[in-house]
Amino acid sequence: MRTGKDIEQLLVRRLQGIATDTENQQIEQWADEDVQHRATLARLDSEETLREDLRTLLFLVDTEVGVVRLKRMNEHIRRSIARRPKRRLNKWLPYVAAMVIAAATLAWWFLEKQPGHTRSDIVRAENIQPGGNRATLTLTDGRTITLDETQHGIIFRDQNISYTDGSRLLDQYEAAPTGHTGPPYVILTTPRGGTYQIVLQDGTQIWLNASSSLRYPTAFDRNERVVEITGEGYFVVAEDSRPFKVISGRQTINVLGTEFNISAYPDEPETKTTLVKGKVQIGLDNSRINHAHAPFTLRPGQQGIVDTSSVRVEWVDVSQHTAWKDGFFYFDGDSPQEAFAQLARWYDIEVVYRNDLHTIEFYGKIERNMSLGAFLSILEEAGLDFEVIAKKSGLQLVVGTE
Repeated sequence: MRTGKDIEQLLVRRLQGIATDTENQQIEQWADEDVQHRATLARLDSEETLREDLRTLLFLVDTEVGVVRLKRMNEHIRRSIARRPKRRLNKWLPYVAAMVIAAATLAWWFLEKQPGHTRSDIVRAENIQPGGNRATLTLTDGRTITLDETQHGIIFRDQNISYTDGSRLLDQYEAAPTGHTGPPYVILTTPRGGTYQIVLQDGTQIWLNASSSLRYPTAFDRNERVVEITGEGYFVVAEDSRPFKVISGRQTINVLGTEFNISAYPDEPETKTTLVKGKVQIGLDNSRINHAHAPFTLRPGQQGIVDTSSVRVEWVDVSQHTAWKDGFFYFDGDSPQEAFAQLARWYDIEVVYRNDLHTIEFYGKIERNMSLGAFLSILEEAGLDFEVIAKKSGLQLVVGTE
């Protein structure tokens, strides 16, 4: 009976070109056993596909951001295998292990014998997958926990933290550091390409978009509930006699039972608060603004836009600004800079432009669960062409017109 190790060794010998006729027959028999086995063998036998896989692997092992991705991929595979019934382990192990070993075995050949190869090279956009459930939780003592990517969120309840499926994360809240006089705070952080949900102790639900963080106390004060956010989050605030406040860079939102979205990325010039239900009052923290503007109130369907020197309120289609929570990009006349800023955070890429694209506008509602290549094929209808390049600093998406 063949084992996973046997198949792994046979596949490597085939890739090295030293497999015997008998060994190739054994490989073909293995491939006939399962459609997944056959697909794996076809991928290994395709020089073009293997070359692209190797370029991606070389980029990952040669960059700091790539090492993080590899560790994340490895942890995810290990967790997935651990959750599968033991009888299925041998089915998956052969081609997972073979791909890794084969890439390492052939790396010297591509590096040494392929003319013009460089670590800064074109990458197939189809190989760049979308973001997912990724976040870290920083406790009051400074420890950081990497949250499970197979879970959608966490819940704070009854002096413990659990995942949304009920599995326990922490048995009790961490005690505040020595000398700490206020309530202990916890920070939930999503990376580029990550999103996560949280239910606070009062029942308030918050969705964090990519590259965002939420700082909140393990227990709210008797008189008010206060959280701080950077990046983007969608709030469904639980009704309570205590006012709920959300602090962002330039403003403080005062809430009492409502739903709203706030976008307050540090690298964007405007903070946008979009009210879905209820009522919010926005107080401005920038003295240059406060001199001319008192706190203002939003009605459902309105968006408050604050920058370093001005404030304005507009009526908007709220679904455009909350679509990310439901797994969509929603463009309605967006400029390339606005649209690609969302892509950059979700696919963890840098965007550069070949030329001026100020006359182009994007429209449409597109799912966020597709590969970058599939997404770009839709945007090509706007007359753009794209190139993804692996740099030592990370993946770069070059955008231009045809």
